[in-house]
Amino acid sequence: MSPLVALCIFITALPPLPAPPATEKDRTMAVAVAPSSNAERLLADAFDVASAIPIDPHVKDRSLSQYEIVAAWITLGAPERARACAEGIAPQSWRRGAAFGDIACFYAARGDGKGAQDCLVAANVVAATQTEWRLERIQERIAEAQRLLLFGTQPRSSEEIAARRAEIDRLAATADLDQLRAAARLAIEEFRERFDDAAARGDAERTARAVWAKLPLDLQLDACATLAEIAIERGDIETARRLAADANGMLDAARWGAEGKAPALARLAYAWQRMGDTAKATALLDAAIAHVEANRAYIMSMDMADQLRPVAECYQRVGDSAAAARVYRQALEAGAENPNARPRAIDLAATLRSMAIVGFEPDEATLARIRAIRESLRSPW
Repeated sequence: MSPLVALCIFITALPPLPAPPATEKDRTMAVAVAPSSNAERLLADAFDVASAIPIDPHVKDRSLSQYEIVAAWITLGAPERARACAEGIAPQSWRRGAAFGDIACFYAARGDGKGAQDCLVAANVVAATQTEWRLERIQERIAEAQRLLLFGTQPRSSEEIAARRAEIDRLAATADLDQLRAAARLAIEEFRERFDDAAARGDAERTARAVWAKLPLDLQLDACATLAEIAIERGDIETARRLAADANGMLDAARWGAEGKAPALARLAYAWQRMGDTAKATALLDAAIAHVEANRAYIMSMDMADQLRPVAECYQRVGDSAAAARVYRQALEAGAENPNARPRAIDLAATLRSMAIVGFEPDEATLARIRAIRESLRSPW
């Protein structure tokens, strides 16, 4: 049994404790990110589309698509909407438990003890049916929510830090991609939490780099860009620029095929945009589109929307809504080409979710096309 799982079992055995009351800052943030009617409509449609996928035999794809919409609601600060969607995930899917665990963490971080405990009960129900790494993924979220309920935002104890390090080492020693991604997530979490201590931050960054070196290149770039964004949030632009430059170097040194480079360029563009360099961000996005156009004949049609969607997102983030509209429309058309309804539904749900997250408002023509694609979702799946 891993140290983190052992800690999780101990913590979840404790009786529920009330969390500290939400601060005025928490309440202000919740209001500030409340979803607009546009986002609500898009995410509601996205969930309906994902839920149309038959559970048997497509429970894995269906649950993942639904889980990503739950995550979007959390990002937009709407936990009640997230809970409603989590209820729609199949009971046998571990992602249902992970979803309720994520929502519990959101509630706990904002001082809503009852909301957190209700979601922890739901997460534990699913955890009781799972084994191996799927159970561990749920238990990690349960443990984090319980820690927030018990200790609020207090720094982790030395024992907790050691347990997390041991868990990172255990996960990183495997060859399983899901396990490695979990290790990277924990390493990034440590970087975030220990950022204010320069020595500890440097140690956490080295750990993160050691983990992401085992990941595919696109995930390496995403991890490096995430560290840069954490530095931006903390106001350390020098560190952010260093990390973004490292990610740039990784991107330039790689030998890219037709697929993967455009999303990586978009991911990096977002980091530069957050540092206030809109010109650099726009140049990277234009390069992403140029790469897609140059390699269109070599990109599988079922993957085209995945190449375009992140670029559209970032165009919207840099304020170029016209470019975002153009690329989103291309993504919609690309996702509608597959003769099977399941991949069409996955792509449509992902595009609607993407639009909602970045605040993109589709025009009437685009909405009509969305409706037409939805109406086409029928057997064969």
